[in-house]
Amino acid sequence: MQVYCSMESGRGYIVLQRRVDGSISFHRNWQEYADGFGDLTREFWLGNEKLRTLTEPASESWELVVTLTSFDNQEARAHYGGFSITGATYDLDASDFDSGAGQAGDSLTALHLRSFTTSNQDNDNSGGLNCGQVFRSGWWFKKCNRVDSNLNGVYHSSPVVDDYQGIQWVSWKGRRYSLKGCEMKMRRNVVATQ
Repeated sequence: MQVYCSMESGRGYIVLQRRVDGSISFHRNWQEYADGFGDLTREFWLGNEKLRTLTEPASESWELVVTLTSFDNQEARAHYGGFSITGATYDLDASDFDSGAGQAGDSLTALHLRSFTTSNQDNDNSGGLNCGQVFRSGWWFKKCNRVDSNLNGVYHSSPVVDDYQGIQWVSWKGRRYSLKGCEMKMRRNVVATQ
């Protein structure tokens, strides 16, 4: 398995997603999200199968850091002490949000245990709507009329969008702001020894 590692504080993170310039479309089907796509040195999605393989074993505990960049080059972070992808529908476990670790706020906890959805695999709770089609991306959606985050949304060249299809982290910039960039990275939790 090939991954991109980011070294920070002497411990490496596995980068699972990066958006920087819109050079790669994230409007992909179920199999493409399962396999992963893009260029590990630029924009990419690591792949849901790889994420599940790494994080699903109960013996392992992972943390997640989300780094967001606005169009005026401000940065904000969100840290989750618990992270895993499990099951056939790649259910999200993002828990133990650390409110003191960054200014981004929490836009993932509401999606806890949600299944991944793409335009050709509808696993959200929106009745007749498929959020993957509505927002032209793959993500863990709760309902199409209330999206707390979508870091795989459409890349826009300006921050304000009216179609809600952008790269969103609502707790930081609101529903109509599309981010310039983002990165999701994970690493094993360190268990303190006594």
